Parts: sequence; C-alpha cells; structure tokens
Amino acid sequence: MGSYKMKKSLMDGAFSLLAMVLLATVGCKDGSRPADLPDGVECVVSVVQDGQPLANATITFVPQDEANKKYSPGGQTDANGDAEMRTYGYPGVAPGKYKVLVWKDIEDGGKTKTDEKTGEESYVEGKEFRTVDPKFFDESTTTLEIDVAKKMEKVVFDVGKVVRIPKH
Repeated sequence: MGSYKMKKSLMDGAFSLLAMVLLATVGCKDGSRPADLPDGVECVVSVVQDGQPLANATITFVPQDEANKKYSPGGQTDANGDAEMRTYGYPGVAPGKYKVLVWKDIEDGGKTKTDEKTGEESYVEGKEFRTVDPKFFDESTTTLEIDVAKKMEKVVFDVGKVVRIPKH
C-alpha cells in the first residue's frame, strides 16, 4: 500500500476509534439512557507501563460478542493508572469478551511565543508522540483481553516499555 494510502487508512481508523471512545465515555446529549443499552457490571481496570501506573491513558473495550457490538465501553486512567469503565456515559460494562485497546499521546516542546512587533502571545505546538506500543492501539494486534463477568475484581493491564513514536 502506498505511503499516502497507508497514512489515510490509519487516520480513518484513528478517527473511527476516537468516535467510539467519545460515544462510550460521553453518552447521549439529552441524558436519556438508550432502551437497548445492556445493564453494566462495575468494572475498574488499571494500566501499568514499565512497572508504574500509567496516568491519562485512554482505554477502549472492543466487544467480541455479537450481543455487545453496538456499545463500546471506554475510560481514562487517573494518576494511579485506574479507570472506571463506562458505556455510553453510564458506569459499567455488559458481561462478555472484549479486546482491550490502550493509548496515550503527549506533546513535547510546546511553548508560548511573543510577537516582537505586536507584543501578542501565541502558543506554538510542539511535537506529538504516542507513548504506548502501537500494537495495543490496534484490535488485530493487541494482546490485551478481558472477559467481563457478573462480579469483577480490578484487572491490571501491562503495556510494556515506554515508546516515543512521533505522530504525523
């Protein structure tokens, strides 16, 4: 596949995944719970990297059971690497099997710049980097899985060593 097509394909996939995460974590605008949203089980997960809690990582559960395909749970880790998983903005996850996607992006080198003529300040973005191995961001390559049962203990996912891959 050509470089442009590959980048476009990756970007399309990233946008689709982002839309799923937003839908899973934000929920609907009018605050009403969809009638077909399955009852969820409380599910807290933890993410570690290099043996340390991974803060500010995004987690998405990709349903593997046909009955759960409509709603994809998601969450964001806190300073302790823990995330309460939510489905369509509601706490909990429908019982079933899921592949787990994890990613974290950082910006490095951003700064405020002052225009010498006008004195106006503006922010100049730095470079963005992905800090979790990309295999954990792709449903076809992630090795992380969870089988959500009616009663859950916290599950810990290890995403290995820190990486620093520039985003394009």
